[in-house]
Amino acid sequence: MRRALKFVAWLFAALLVATVGLIALLPRIELGPFVAARATTVLGREVTIEGLRLTPGRMLGVDLRGVRLANIAGGTEPDMMRLERLSATLALLPLLRGSLVIHDAEADSFTLLLERDAERRRNWRFGSGGPRPAGGPPRDLPTMHALRLARSEIVMRTTAGARLVTRIGRAELTAADPQVASTVHLEGAYNGAPVTGRIDLGGLALLRDGKPVPVKLHARSGDTTLDFDGTARDPLNADGAEGQLSLRAPTPEALLRMAQFHLPITLDITVAGHARRDGDLWRLREVEGALFDAPFTGRLLELKEGNEGEPDAIVAQLDFQRIDGNRIMGVRRGDGRGPANDADVPLVVPHRPDPRLDLRMAAREFSLAALDARDVSVIASQHPGRIGIEELLLTVFGARFRASGALTPADPGARIEGSAALLEGDLDALRRAFGTQPLPLSGPLLARLSIASKGATLNQAFRQAKVAAVLAMTGGTISRELIEMASTDVRALFRTARGNTRLSCLLAVIEMEGRSGEASPLRIRAATGTVVGQGRFDLTRRTLDIVIGSQRDTTDFFALDIPIRIHGSFADPDFEPSDWSPAARTRLAGDDLGGLPEALAAFARESACYRAPRRR
Repeated sequence: MRRALKFVAWLFAALLVATVGLIALLPRIELGPFVAARATTVLGREVTIEGLRLTPGRMLGVDLRGVRLANIAGGTEPDMMRLERLSATLALLPLLRGSLVIHDAEADSFTLLLERDAERRRNWRFGSGGPRPAGGPPRDLPTMHALRLARSEIVMRTTAGARLVTRIGRAELTAADPQVASTVHLEGAYNGAPVTGRIDLGGLALLRDGKPVPVKLHARSGDTTLDFDGTARDPLNADGAEGQLSLRAPTPEALLRMAQFHLPITLDITVAGHARRDGDLWRLREVEGALFDAPFTGRLLELKEGNEGEPDAIVAQLDFQRIDGNRIMGVRRGDGRGPANDADVPLVVPHRPDPRLDLRMAAREFSLAALDARDVSVIASQHPGRIGIEELLLTVFGARFRASGALTPADPGARIEGSAALLEGDLDALRRAFGTQPLPLSGPLLARLSIASKGATLNQAFRQAKVAAVLAMTGGTISRELIEMASTDVRALFRTARGNTRLSCLLAVIEMEGRSGEASPLRIRAATGTVVGQGRFDLTRRTLDIVIGSQRDTTDFFALDIPIRIHGSFADPDFEPSDWSPAARTRLAGDDLGGLPEALAAFARESACYRAPRRR
């Protein structure tokens, strides 16, 4: 028994001496290579540590230097994470039980790269790289009372290759009781736009139980603010977030810099709605907001992150009360009645747009340049190498229009191909809208139009556009005086015909290139005769040269049926007798519509004036 007691006493003394010696020597032992090797095995990626020293005590001191974590195979950079220095104090007893409790930590020069590989494997998933099983909340989260971070950077690389850079000048997490709540204060920049923010988190212990954590966020960049109040299942990845989101941006600078757009626009927008994120899908529903002082609502705003090498995709369905394009583009309209100053728009069609867009938008009122429209709806898209207007409906100049078209890349600028239709129009209302003098015609007007052009800007493209149009009327009235003038009725020498006569039909085919064009054929049938014509016009010089005349078999005894040539300026043209050229007679006597696109030709053939009058 005495020998046994002596052995126990000796063993206890030896353990005590060894423990004291270990405590004395531990700060001098370099643990970096050992821990790096162990971390490499656990994470499945190479970890290097230049230095790791521990200072034991009631609190365990940690001094860590030169940490590197390798990126996944196929990553854009060799390292996913780099850390220059970290000093921390850890609770010792919880650590012996396998729990990490950080009482205080300070890190400097921390860099983190987040990206996906070609198989869409996240580089922040370790081991097999697969997603965390459903119902498997993170149980290895550390408990932190205080953390300070300085001179750091987090880079999120999108699948389309864009780099979203968050620079952290200073970040501080504080939690008197981490089981209850934590607070994060942040100062830094996002894509070059200065940002300050505060995040209030509920107890992160909820994550260990598979429950969402309350999250309250307030961020500011200049006069732009973002607020979120809700929950998140994985706040570190912003995954499983759901709650109320609101954005206020009185000026566009911060938003444009964050989105890496460079557009000469002004903006004052407020938007709020119910936000949710599930994996690659971000959604905002029950949208309400205001553009400048005009309210808008929305059924859906959706962002889906793209696959490797593919852009993200945005889907939007919004209804606006009013869109002031002049205010957005920074254009002044003078007294509000004349045309705007240069509201030109550059034509750029990206081969790899990021993001792709599919938009459905409507507006009760819309203005751009001298255009004031109402009841506007548009279905538009931006896909690789194409910007499309699948359908545009609007009421303007007292008429209802429908249009569609597409922009494709050209050098320089873009190529435009489109079509338009005047669905409900009144000739006199259109005349008043354009400020022209009263016309000898009135009644309902229908039209179809096609356009093809290219240019660096919208105005340049319109100046050199090739346009084909067909105008048609059925019903309405025409001046008796015009019929008598066109038929050179001898009674016009002794009297002026008064009043109007019934218009049976009108058909006009117009082809333009740039600002000049040709009208042929032109046919008007009325109760007192049929008038045909053709000619040219120049909108730049504001001149015309047109020959019109009556069809002999459709006029009465007093009509001489001598064609009249109208030429000169729009404001003061000259009139003189003329004659039809052989080519003109051939064309006016036939039903040839030339090189009109088939859709326009089909529309022209529907008119009662399509068939040339046959001689009896």
